[in-house]
Amino acid sequence: MLLALPASFALTSPFLNTENMEKREFAEWPNYAKLAAVVPENLRKSNEMNGMETVCEPLEVIKVASGDYTRGIEAYYNDRIPYKNQLTSLNASLKNLSGIGQTLVDYYTYGVVIVGQDDWLFHNGAVNESTLPDYMCTNLYSKAELERLAAGYQKLSDQYKADGTEFVLFIPTNKEQVYPEYMPKSITKGQGQSRTDQLVDYLKQNTDVRVVYAKQTEIDQKSEDYKLWYKYDTHWNNLGAFVGEQALRQELQGESDLLSEHKIEDVNVAAPNDLAVVAGLGEQLQELTQPVVTDYKPDITSEMIAGENDQEALYMAFTSNAEDKRKFVMMRDSYAFNMIGPLTKDFADVTLFANNQMAKDFMEKNHTDIFVLEIVERQNHRVEEQYKELLND
Repeated sequence: MLLALPASFALTSPFLNTENMEKREFAEWPNYAKLAAVVPENLRKSNEMNGMETVCEPLEVIKVASGDYTRGIEAYYNDRIPYKNQLTSLNASLKNLSGIGQTLVDYYTYGVVIVGQDDWLFHNGAVNESTLPDYMCTNLYSKAELERLAAGYQKLSDQYKADGTEFVLFIPTNKEQVYPEYMPKSITKGQGQSRTDQLVDYLKQNTDVRVVYAKQTEIDQKSEDYKLWYKYDTHWNNLGAFVGEQALRQELQGESDLLSEHKIEDVNVAAPNDLAVVAGLGEQLQELTQPVVTDYKPDITSEMIAGENDQEALYMAFTSNAEDKRKFVMMRDSYAFNMIGPLTKDFADVTLFANNQMAKDFMEKNHTDIFVLEIVERQNHRVEEQYKELLND
């Protein structure tokens, strides 16, 4: 097996899918230099006092035998095992057909995708982007952490207010917070507040920072007639984005529409299925239609005037004949992409950035009436750090 698989893969790989499907960088070969022996501080000081030079040559035997080095080799080969994508797909298909699913240990160790009931897929991510702690309420903030975040966002809000800019922190919710009924029965939803619930409540009670977290609004407006999230993708669909955008509109304009007030139609366009692809089920699990709102402010038209109309684009700018002429700028992630339609019907001047420095540079040169910092819930590590990058300290 050790010889035959690599040998055959060398011949067949040009004809197979070998793309990195896991949305992360594969492990690199461990670096010898980083594993060099470290000279104890007391020895270095003793040598200095005695006029001696401290010499530390890398000890190859120690480095090779170290746990970090061997774990690094293992991670390198695990990421490059022959037929990795094909084996992943076969394993997922067999589990899916047999109904075995995954265990809680799987999710916490290597399960990037949570396979739920009725084939619903949820994003689990890794390290900072694992959604299970949010769902199970096991990663709550301490009081000191909440105080630090409140002080930071108050300072950021005051900075924008001094420039005549309205600031809003906007947090789209994780998919499983709205659809817990499709999560595996082996995973129990936590009781009480989640980490994001904590932060939002604390900011509202202890600061004048404007924050929008539309979890309850999404839950209230979901229906058996339509979905608010793609079944096989991590993102909310056109309908979920509409509900979230209307919550933001309520904060900024004092009014909003319910999804039920509008016409919803299925469009024959394949829905994204990034979770299915990562899970190795990209061919088996696909949605060939998408639900869309087709009658929201039909008299308002918009056009893209700069950037690229792409979910990964660093910069996009739009203009429309909307009544609200305030200059709207958003620092965004991929969740904002499906909000563009209703956003450009509510605001005549919309600019979106996916890069902190680009947003800061733009706002230094152009007056901005509204600045929205949008960060999806599962990236709450960004919530904890991004205000520092935007402050002019």
